[in-house]
Amino acid sequence: MPFLKRHIGLTLFLLLLLAGGGVSVYSLWKENLRHKQERATLIEQLRQATESQKEATITRRISTQLEEIAYQQKEISDIQRQEAVNQTKIAEEMRNHAELEKEKAVMAQEAALEAYNQMEEQKKLAEIRRKEAVEARMKADTLARLALGRSLGSQASTQYTIGNKELATLLSYSAWKFTSENKGDIYQPAIFDALSQISDLSKRWRLHAGAIRDIQVFQDAQGSHLLSASQYGELYVWKIEGNHLSQEHFLVSNSTYDFRKVVVDSEHKQYIALSYPDLLLVVNNANKKIELPLGMKEPVGMEQIENQLFIAYKKGEIQKAKINDWKFTTVCKHPHRITAFTKNGLDIIWGDEEGGVYQLDKQGNIRLLWDLIKQPISCMRIGKQTERLTIGYKNGLVAIVNTATKNYKELVGHISPVTEIRFSGGKLFTSSYDGTVRLWSIDNESKIVSSIVYQPSEWIHTFVIRESGDWIFTGDEKGNLSLVSISPDYMAAQIRQHISRNFTREEWDYYIGELNQYETYK
Repeated sequence: MPFLKRHIGLTLFLLLLLAGGGVSVYSLWKENLRHKQERATLIEQLRQATESQKEATITRRISTQLEEIAYQQKEISDIQRQEAVNQTKIAEEMRNHAELEKEKAVMAQEAALEAYNQMEEQKKLAEIRRKEAVEARMKADTLARLALGRSLGSQASTQYTIGNKELATLLSYSAWKFTSENKGDIYQPAIFDALSQISDLSKRWRLHAGAIRDIQVFQDAQGSHLLSASQYGELYVWKIEGNHLSQEHFLVSNSTYDFRKVVVDSEHKQYIALSYPDLLLVVNNANKKIELPLGMKEPVGMEQIENQLFIAYKKGEIQKAKINDWKFTTVCKHPHRITAFTKNGLDIIWGDEEGGVYQLDKQGNIRLLWDLIKQPISCMRIGKQTERLTIGYKNGLVAIVNTATKNYKELVGHISPVTEIRFSGGKLFTSSYDGTVRLWSIDNESKIVSSIVYQPSEWIHTFVIRESGDWIFTGDEKGNLSLVSISPDYMAAQIRQHISRNFTREEWDYYIGELNQYETYK
């Protein structure tokens, strides 16, 4: 029992010892575990410290390196900055040099441009001089040919006068040809006179027993007609067919009448004739006649304006009446003897023995147009194209007047009273008791000359120009009615048809020479 007790006690002791040892072992294990943890912590801290130290060292090294790099970069930057400064200086120098070179280039360009412009100007000037030389040569040749044309015209008239008509025909046609081709004036006297003389295109009819005092050309549905009136009381209507006349109406043939002026009243289909010394005769197409005695004697002229008839008398009175009413009233009493009477549109115009020209408008206002030439006036006309007043005087003088400026030209050629003035195609034609119809060339300011269009042996009282402008009808003292060409082109064409041979070489060399190459006309 005691052994059991000892054994239990021992066992308990051992258990206690084991328990205490276990506790100690556990405590030691716990301590050891703590020490391990602390060691691990210390090791981790050491590692971290080591790592931190390494990082610090690396950082320090990096910093040192960066600092060195920074110093190096600074040095490089300083070097680059200095280089930049140097480059800036170089760039500035180059820029300045470039500007200088640019200025030089601009100056050189300007100089080159100026030189080019001068060259172009010289070139243009040279071209102008060349053209001027060519034009001068052409002008000289043209003037030479125009002078040749005038010379040939004069020689044509001379040859025609001495009876050498073949040569005269060749010369007159050549005169027209050279002048026309060189755009010269084919109306100039030397050429026109030769064409008119050699073509001999005038026709003459002895139609009236007395002097033809007025002619009127008019149109109607049947064609072109001519009304002629004579001092022997004859009033005829003629049919114009080409260059021929055929009698159409025998209106009046009574020697008790003395017709001085006629009017074709187309509206009322009648003819109004003024008979000297104091009678008006109205004839219609049915040949019905009305005699209207006038209240005054010695009528000078008669004009129709719209539906009114105006008559002027030598003593200075002007009367008017409504057509077919025939109640004449006085519209003006002029203080001087009236010697010429005409119209301009709706106005009437008259001239007196003192040389004054006056105008009466539709409102009844009278205006002095001209009085600088103190000679009796025989006829007047105002051109529709030029609006210039042309005056014919009893001494043969013709004056072209600008009524606004009072400037005028004197045309000397007629030697007897001027009887009629007409315009056609910008040309002026006049007739006179000296037995001539003249065409005036008034373009030349320094020298005004005229051509004789027609020259019978009788006084020419009146003439009219046909609508075409190529022919005129004239009426003379012996009752002859003449048709005369006034177209140089037409006359030249007719002469061309009658050329019977060519120039011989000797004739060409003598009259024309080297100015034109030899030509044949047949």
